[in-house]
Amino acid sequence: MINCCGSSSRNEKYKSQNNNSKINIDQINNENKLLEKDNQKDKFDSKDTPNGNHQERYELYETPVNNKAMSNYGTIGLDNLGFCCYFNSAIQNLKNVYPFTFYVLKNYKSFNKSDFIYSYCKLIANLISQSNYKYQSFEPREFFNHFHKLAPNFNINEQNDSNICIFYILSKLEKDTKKEGLPDPDIIDSLNEEEKVKFKDYIYKSYSNRNSYVLDYFFGFQQDIIECRNKDCNAINYLFQGFSVLNIPIVTLQGNQILKLEDALKYYEYKRLHKNKNGFNCSSCKESNIQTQTKIISYPKILIINFKRIGEKYFYDHNVQIPAKLNLDKYNYELIGFIMHIGGALSGHNIAICKNFFDNNWYEYDDSIVRKVDKLYKNEESYLPDTKNGFLFFYKKQNVFDNIETQQQKNFIIRESAKVRKELI
Repeated sequence: MINCCGSSSRNEKYKSQNNNSKINIDQINNENKLLEKDNQKDKFDSKDTPNGNHQERYELYETPVNNKAMSNYGTIGLDNLGFCCYFNSAIQNLKNVYPFTFYVLKNYKSFNKSDFIYSYCKLIANLISQSNYKYQSFEPREFFNHFHKLAPNFNINEQNDSNICIFYILSKLEKDTKKEGLPDPDIIDSLNEEEKVKFKDYIYKSYSNRNSYVLDYFFGFQQDIIECRNKDCNAINYLFQGFSVLNIPIVTLQGNQILKLEDALKYYEYKRLHKNKNGFNCSSCKESNIQTQTKIISYPKILIINFKRIGEKYFYDHNVQIPAKLNLDKYNYELIGFIMHIGGALSGHNIAICKNFFDNNWYEYDDSIVRKVDKLYKNEESYLPDTKNGFLFFYKKQNVFDNIETQQQKNFIIRESAKVRKELI
């Protein structure tokens, strides 16, 4: 068994190789001086600027674009506070959901200091900081302590599940990103008119006071169809529920059969018969002859897929192929990150693999150590060569965030993260 011990001993080993492994106050002061210089340029009108334009205005942030220096952003590691590799790998993947990171940094001035999202914003800003050293890392103690107060089941001395950690983090961020109105999910075309009416009624009753920006990015919806097979009844009930993490059971295959992720998602929606089973009785006739089916009716912009845990056994040693591009109904998704587990069900170590927004390269985030990953895929249409240890996958819906994923917005994120580090330190 491999203990979750990328923690103190290993961190100290790498830190001893470079005294500058931590983000230091001198680096922040230097960034602040550059930021103040940029703020002074902001005060000029175009007529006061040389050549009558703003070309010099954002020179500090425009320069790294299409430059090797851009790869230095977003590659900060996280110190392991104890048994917290599950937490670190979750945070690194959430940070790499840059559409949401863009939203957080853009609105940081509206957050209260007591808000959970305020601590999250500070953490993300430090992780986006420019990495000048091979073993540079950041200690997330302040954010973890805030998280622990809201979710006491998570502490630095016990292992936990990354998928549960992400669920709790998103649920806490949801409360701090509320907005008016009702969610307006993009529903697939398979619902009939009766089902659409019932779903709209569910949204009104369940989300009238719960709409948020977290829902906009991370929430999808599914429908449970419960049908009585008793010929004298034939009652049908529709239940709806939202999800931020989609838990998919992995089919056990014989031999070396290969299962594609697309097939696993289809299996998730199979019809299942429950006859003479406790807990599966018709609400009308009370007979135990029920057919159930779960259907995903609205896919989120950020789709997080977790291979379901059953008892104390993980399906880590699976033969599921993970595609770089995932086609679901009318949606196309791109893989932007995943988490691997090394070890057994009760003990092990989690590592995050993420596609860096700034240089579009893949990196391995192993607690405080960050390494570039070469040739993750043979091509953009292929599958990951080896994912038997992967269990949590992050997909981004394509053609949705085009206005955010530009060089200009990359510079905005860098600039705003510098402001956050200056103002919220």
